[in-house]
Amino acid sequence: MLNGNPPSENSRLFLITSQLSYFPSTTSTIISHEQTNNFYNNYISLEERISGRTDWYCNRGIVIFYKSNKTKKCLCPPSYFGSRCQRQNQRISLTLQSIYHSSTYLISIFQILIMIVDQQREITSYHEQITYVSKRDCNTKFNLYLLYPDQPKNSSSNYSIHIDIYNKTDLTYWRSWHLSIPFEFLPVNRIATQLFLPSNEQPTICPLSCGIHGKCIAYINKNSSYFCKCNQGYSGIYCEKEHNCSCSSNSLCITASICICPINKFGSKCYSKHSFYQSCENNGLCIPNDNRFHLINNFTCLCLEEFYGIRCENTKNQIDIEFNEEIIKKISLIFVHYITAFQNAKHQHTTTLKKIIYGQNTIKLFITQPFHIILIEISKQNYYLAVLRERFIQSENIKTEILSNQKCFHINELVNKTFQLYPLYNRIKYYPLISRQYKNLSLSLSNQPLLIQIIIGITTLMFIFGLISGILSILTFHMKKTRDIGCGFYLFISSWNSMLTLIILIIKFWQLILSQMFILNNRSILYMNCLILDMIIQVCLTFNDYLYARVSIERVITVHKWISLCIFILIMLTHIHDPIHRHLIDDIDTDEQRIWCVVQYSSSIHIYNSFITLFHFLLPLLINIIISIARSRLTIQPRLTFKEHLQLHLKQHKSHLIALCTLIF
Repeated sequence: MLNGNPPSENSRLFLITSQLSYFPSTTSTIISHEQTNNFYNNYISLEERISGRTDWYCNRGIVIFYKSNKTKKCLCPPSYFGSRCQRQNQRISLTLQSIYHSSTYLISIFQILIMIVDQQREITSYHEQITYVSKRDCNTKFNLYLLYPDQPKNSSSNYSIHIDIYNKTDLTYWRSWHLSIPFEFLPVNRIATQLFLPSNEQPTICPLSCGIHGKCIAYINKNSSYFCKCNQGYSGIYCEKEHNCSCSSNSLCITASICICPINKFGSKCYSKHSFYQSCENNGLCIPNDNRFHLINNFTCLCLEEFYGIRCENTKNQIDIEFNEEIIKKISLIFVHYITAFQNAKHQHTTTLKKIIYGQNTIKLFITQPFHIILIEISKQNYYLAVLRERFIQSENIKTEILSNQKCFHINELVNKTFQLYPLYNRIKYYPLISRQYKNLSLSLSNQPLLIQIIIGITTLMFIFGLISGILSILTFHMKKTRDIGCGFYLFISSWNSMLTLIILIIKFWQLILSQMFILNNRSILYMNCLILDMIIQVCLTFNDYLYARVSIERVITVHKWISLCIFILIMLTHIHDPIHRHLIDDIDTDEQRIWCVVQYSSSIHIYNSFITLFHFLLPLLINIIISIARSRLTIQPRLTFKEHLQLHLKQHKSHLIALCTLIF
């Protein structure tokens, strides 16, 4: 740049804001271009004669010299342009604050992409990116300038602000916001907003058709407002335009000129690596700081829960607390109160919320601040003394147990009304007596949840009896004489089908138990079970109902046996939508780190699923009822009317109808 030709008078020289801090705007009276140049020439000449300084030559820009330091040119900030940075750009001054709350200890890093879009959702050339770390930037307000694509601004175009947020650790899309520009005729618009980042996904129904290269997304801050989120290499209002991506291989390409870099890289195309990426200790995550907002250090270390410090070099105090199961019965959340005592000042009180993992009675606490007392609040203001320390020891590992005799009763719960009326100095002498009176309270411990043991026992008994019944049924209808007629053939198939259903149910039960105990954690196995098991169970149960209906039909007329195979294929096809809409999600609770199988239907698929379930349940039931009424009127009870037969058979099949209503509604 120093050896090149000087830029023209109308060129707008400015630095991108990724290298500059926030520049507050000022107001000035507009004068002609010639008057401005004459004023600055005279001013600088006078200034140079006095002190030789050229600080104000470029207004708020930076002076550069080239051609043997005889020629001065200006590099302007984004808010100004002109030969001396004397003109203001038409722009948007955006103040942004992001808020993200989580009930667990998560290292959350987001990349915020801010763009100006027109009414056709065409992204302008100017954009901003912010790396947001919730533990570092919770109270930070980011001040940014967004420039319009044309100077002066094209008055025929309607612009708005589009904000995308991505998870920085794996570059996955998170959420989007849309901000309207209220007064577009103003040269400078000032907008302030807060972005509340949700901790989990909220599925919505989108009406847009985005083709095969995009996905319909709803704006989080506006109802009934949607857009097409395009895949890499595509853009446009419906993702119909293809563009070339020149970003690095492990980055995320948004447009031809916008790349989102992974944590360890930077640059417009993400080809440069940070030299300090491995500067954090104890597996801490190194996050580069944006020099527009963090000028002290080049990076921030995000530490694991057990460590702290600028480089995660220090170990926190670890406190392992074991609870008596009777104390935490039916309790999933507790409050932990840390009290620090001072001799000549008010005691410091800090409270945190901690979740108790189901089936466990131990929690781990990691703290850095000094403390003298730790109290556990369970429910209805029931307090238990956990730790009592006269002196705080750095990086100490404390193990303790909460018993019933550690409960902190209010003094009024332990004494009579007469004692409560005593002055304070008279009551103090009775406190040792109260302590000796309640020192022997104790409760038994239990290590295994009783409810899980009961469920396992009941399920095992059901499996054993069902297995014996299925084997006997198969042996009975395996004989050739019983299968000479259609009824025996269908009952033989039904016996095998019932055995298969029982085996799949027991596999699903133990898969759930083992996965929640973290014994089975192979994601491929869990994904296959998620897709297949529930569908097989539904198909087997539905096919069993049709087999019973075929038995009823066979008692009246003879139907070809191959129709059963056609019915089975039809049932499979009508349930094929279920595995398509199933997927695995990770529990956001880092203490448990479980994997769940979730099915999500759209409204139309939900209606279809309810209709198919109702159809497959009602059709075999109606066949059974109609055939039974016909046989009864012809042979068994010919004197009863059709209405009386119908009431009699509805009473007989009452359990089926109740199960149907429960399943549908």
